[in-house]
Amino acid sequence: MYHYIPLPRNEHFVGRTDILRLLNQKLFSSYGRRRVCLYGLGGVGKTQVALRIALEAKDNLGYTVIWLQASNNASFQQACTEVVNCFGISTAGQGDPKTALQEYLNSYRTERWLLVIDNIDDMSTLLGSSEQPKGIRHFLPDDNTCGCILFTTRSYDVAERVAPDAMVELKELSPGESKLYLQQRLQLDSQDDTAVTELLALLEHLPLAITQAIAYLRRNKISIPRYLELLRMQSNMAEMIEWEFYDKDRYEGSQNAVALTWQISFRQICGIDTAAAELLRFISRIEPKAIPRSILPNPGSELQLINAIGTLLGYAFLVARDKGDIYDMHSLVHLATQTWIKTEGDANTAMVSAVAHLSKIFPEDGWENYEIWEQYIPHGIRLLHDDNSRSKAWLDLGYKVGRCCQRVVWRRETAARILEDVVSARISTLVDDHPDLLDSQLALADAYWILDEGSRGNAIELLEYVVSIRKVALNWDHPDLLSCQTKLAGAYREKQEFPKAIELLEYVASAQRMTLPKDDRESLYSLRELAALYQQNSQPTEAIELLEYVVAIQDRTLDQDHPDLIDSQFDLGQLYRRNGQESEASRLLNHVFTADHSRRFQASRTRYGMDI
Repeated sequence: MYHYIPLPRNEHFVGRTDILRLLNQKLFSSYGRRRVCLYGLGGVGKTQVALRIALEAKDNLGYTVIWLQASNNASFQQACTEVVNCFGISTAGQGDPKTALQEYLNSYRTERWLLVIDNIDDMSTLLGSSEQPKGIRHFLPDDNTCGCILFTTRSYDVAERVAPDAMVELKELSPGESKLYLQQRLQLDSQDDTAVTELLALLEHLPLAITQAIAYLRRNKISIPRYLELLRMQSNMAEMIEWEFYDKDRYEGSQNAVALTWQISFRQICGIDTAAAELLRFISRIEPKAIPRSILPNPGSELQLINAIGTLLGYAFLVARDKGDIYDMHSLVHLATQTWIKTEGDANTAMVSAVAHLSKIFPEDGWENYEIWEQYIPHGIRLLHDDNSRSKAWLDLGYKVGRCCQRVVWRRETAARILEDVVSARISTLVDDHPDLLDSQLALADAYWILDEGSRGNAIELLEYVVSIRKVALNWDHPDLLSCQTKLAGAYREKQEFPKAIELLEYVASAQRMTLPKDDRESLYSLRELAALYQQNSQPTEAIELLEYVVAIQDRTLDQDHPDLIDSQFDLGQLYRRNGQESEASRLLNHVFTADHSRRFQASRTRYGMDI
């Protein structure tokens, strides 16, 4: 009995019990498949799992095992040559070891055999190409009861082609498995447990990345905590995942560095799907986790986008969450993608394109867009942080992201920082009364106001400045002037400078009543603010009369669960209660806190950083 397995037995193999059991069942049970394919991300350990299956078949099941490396036509040719030499198979008549091996296995009726075809990642290697018309599929033995074939591939499309009914996906090690693997390869002290857990999480339990870390730790004789310190710097991480190391459990001459392993797949994707390659370039500039489908640039048509996403899913570069419209990318894959794009000289182009795209699609900060901009914010922040161009697209994106960040309590410092950068850049390039500059200064004033008590002086100073500029540049009733005067009045109110606030807001309300429809949102907001000022200035009758007017208009023009109407009803109910009108207060407040309305009311207030 002959065997051909060119890889050594890996004594440090751990876990994977469920996958091994499933593969054994599919290959060797009485109802098993003749062809099974193991697929997954490069570096996830497919070859080692296949090796375990091969050794099980040889040692315990009595199978003859033949192992063929098939990353390209040349490696497949060489592997077949070595097998026919090892088995003493005659090539007379055929002249081609691939054909000779195929005929040998087709005639091999008395003994059971397992053929492992490892690393067949390229569809042209499988099917053939103009340079090599006959691909590997032309040299596969016939399906018969004596033999079975196990394929491994990074490509879902290849897996579906070779074994559509028997595909098994391999994912990262579990936390327990990866810790056991590390413990077997290194002498670990129990005091290292926290550092080990953090390291494995950082490497996302990927076998090749863990193996590389082990090699680095051994060679340089450094501790795991020290290694973690190095990895926390992204520049160090990028350099380390490109570090080549010797691994006896991998093919001679194969790319052992984590980043280089994936660059093979990057090149394959560029060759088969240019739209998917463009998606990779875009994703390399944003956050690798929680990527909404709607944020991805459309390559031309919806069908092209679906196919491009499918390609990246097929190579396990993207993983879809349960609902299928949010994706994650392995953090190390993301870093390797950035390295690849930098090597190709496309990094700057990818950044410019990504900023321009997100600037164009980033939504306004209204409550109706909340779910969208909440998903987009982390990706916008990442782009703004990494791009130092201060281009027009960068400034437009910064303005939108900054305004949305204001609405989220834990992002208020980020909002102020981003808007400071936007204002600083626009001051240096725009005239004092340019609308974009004034809008960003107003947004920065809002950010200062809600940031903390100490920043409110800066907010009022900015608001007074913007009002003074717009008084000169705009008509007395221009909406932009009235809007910033409303903001300034609100700031005076909060500082309890009620006479100044009332005078300014009465002016605004009068101008808006003369120029805007009764149901205009800005006009009604000003009236709500004026009612609150009257209440605080001990003018309850005027406050109630004004707010009753606002609620009556909103009740006719807005949906019953609209946050503006619900908030106005709540404020009026509170005014009634303070004025001793308990029955009117109870009627309104009970309406506000019905189940449906209460959820919308609480959502509107908590989203916009307000106290309930």
